[in-house]
Amino acid sequence: MGSSRAKNKLRPNPNAADRHTTFKLDAKGRVVSYATWTPNSYRPSGFDLEKRTDVTGRPHFDKRRGRYVEMPHTHLRDGSVRAATQKELPRWAP
Repeated sequence: MGSSRAKNKLRPNPNAADRHTTFKLDAKGRVVSYATWTPNSYRPSGFDLEKRTDVTGRPHFDKRRGRYVEMPHTHLRDGSVRAATQKELPRWAP
């Protein structure tokens, strides 16, 4: 049986023509995760993931550093995960 995780995965907006951001909202309408995309005509989607910030959820394992990173955190293009900076967090986030 397949996983249901893919349906929740952030994807680039197929109607976008340039750099843009997509996001997920919780039941209260707050941004809980967002991703910034940059154009790449060689990709089927037409975009590369620049970075993704998760505000809620589980810690993620940073394979490059060999450790877990607590929430909130940011996934970078190179596959690493680090603590999110205050500037990367939505206004409602602690």
